[in-house]
Formats: sequence, C-alpha cells, structure tokens
Amino acid sequence: MKKEPRGSYDVALGRNSDVCLVRWHDSKVVTVASTYVGVKPLQKAKRCSQEKRRIEVDQPKIVHTYNYGMGGVDRLDQNLSCYMIQHRSKKWYWPIFRFCLDMSFQNAFQLYRLQDTSAAVKAHDLLSFRREIVQVYMQKYSPLSQSVASSVFPAERRVLQEVRTDETAHWIVQGSQRRCAAQGCAGTSVYSCEKCNVGLHPGCFKLFHTK
Repeated sequence: MKKEPRGSYDVALGRNSDVCLVRWHDSKVVTVASTYVGVKPLQKAKRCSQEKRRIEVDQPKIVHTYNYGMGGVDRLDQNLSCYMIQHRSKKWYWPIFRFCLDMSFQNAFQLYRLQDTSAAVKAHDLLSFRREIVQVYMQKYSPLSQSVASSVFPAERRVLQEVRTDETAHWIVQGSQRRCAAQGCAGTSVYSCEKCNVGLHPGCFKLFHTK
C-alpha cells in the first residue's frame, strides 16, 4: 500500500458481519473499521504535494466521517479533564463510577446547549451548569444544606426553580416568624414551606410554588 499513489485505498468486508475494513494511503497508511459507513461516496481531501502545491486526493467516506466526529471526541476529553471529580479511593470500581458521573454531566450539558434559552436568563457555562445540578440535588435531598443556605442567601437565591416547582413534598408548617418569600409580599408569616425552608403566607404558598 505504501508504494501506491496518494489517495489509493483497499477495502475488505466481513462475511459474517457488517464490518467494513478500509486502508487508505494519505501521508501515511491509515486503517479504519466501521459498521456504519463504507468507502462510497468518495470525498475530496485537500493536501499539499511534494511540489508545495495544493491538491485534492480521493478520501473514503469512512475516513471523512471519522475526521468529522474527531473534533467532538477531543472536546469531550477536554471538558471531562476541566472539572473531573477528584476523590482518592482504593476501590477498583471508583474510577469507572466517577467517569460515568462526569460523562453524564457532559452529555446533559450538550443537551442543554441545544435547547432554546430565554434572553432574560443567563446562559450557563460548563462549571455553572455542574454547580446548579449539585445545588438542585442538595436542596431536594439534604435538609442540612437547606438550613445552612437559609442563613446565607436570600430566598430567591437559595430555592432553585427546579426545586420550587417540582410539585413534590411541599408541606406548609407553623414555626417561628420570618419574612414571606413570595415575590411582591413584604409581610412576615409564622408559616413556612418545610421543603424549601422559607417563610410563606398560606395565601402566597401556591403562587410561590407555581411561578
């Protein structure tokens, strides 16, 4: 294959499978296998000849498809390395579990980027997106985090919209008097939401958890 002109290729098909194996002569010999795409239709790849001129050589479709998706794989590795979960453990399965979590964050972020976002809402980068996911789970499943947040952040910051409007386990309870968290209400109330851990008038309870 090395003695063949640039752009030459050879192809082999599996008899008992859908695997297509292609060897292509570029600057070096490249070998690619796929069950998704084959050689045809041939593409054109721009290269520089030995005479320092720009030329076009034949390129199998399988190689073109690989090069097209290669940039996404590089970006995936880059994003995973930026905010990878760091926790030492002697358990053999921990790196696999950690990688699955990081991969789920990455996939969710790519789906988020495909959605139409409101101009009034600040778009997330990867770091703020991961942070908000953690905050949502902490507010939904950790009562301790809610008591800490209630003393540090105002109501509109410590109760995320995903938690406030999930329609799950929001119970009105009576306790100490505090400021009502409903927008537009400046009064105080002895009633509060047990899950959101904010003061609410009974009349403001439904409004706070629906808008």
